[in-house]
Amino acid sequence: MSADGTTIVIGALTNRSRSGHLRVCDFGSNDQIWVKRSNAVDIETVNDSSVTDVSMSTDGSIVGINVFNTNTLRIFQWSLCSSPPTSMPTISPRCADGENPLRLDVVTDRFPKQTTWQVNNLANQTVLNGGPDKKVFSAYQEAHCLDKGSCYQFMIKDFTSDAICCSWFSGNGSYTLYFDSTLVLEGGSFSAGESEAF
Repeated sequence: MSADGTTIVIGALTNRSRSGHLRVCDFGSNDQIWVKRSNAVDIETVNDSSVTDVSMSTDGSIVGINVFNTNTLRIFQWSLCSSPPTSMPTISPRCADGENPLRLDVVTDRFPKQTTWQVNNLANQTVLNGGPDKKVFSAYQEAHCLDKGSCYQFMIKDFTSDAICCSWFSGNGSYTLYFDSTLVLEGGSFSAGESEAF
């Protein structure tokens, strides 16, 4: 499995021609299903077996197998798409006089449907909310205008109490909240939830 948990390799003892083969599958972030990468890779020699030793590089681009009967090492490499940029364009809404922009940057984990957020005013009325999201391992940004003379409470929650960071399987999700140019709160490892007044 790749380091981020989105690619797996499966070795099989034999296929119909009695030679070993392997399959590589990637997790589709849009439809959230495992998708086979190209066709299965068959080991050419009859009675070879690839199931005993299979290894994958951390980025999922290289797979190595030890062919059992012939004790041969085979290396396979795929060209992967380049990674998305580490930063996203900044949204700056045009706020009216007396208002400041509120900006939330979010990077989702493997289970974005578990996470929601909201902003409440002093009367405990929800003035903004978001989530759950559908896209795994994706970055998005929201920006809104709020009265700069009022007080608010931001809350982010994860209903399974495992937050959005940090594990080898769930991924390294994160969020950052700004009010005007002031950093209000940032994180990702918060158990069931966390909040901050601003």
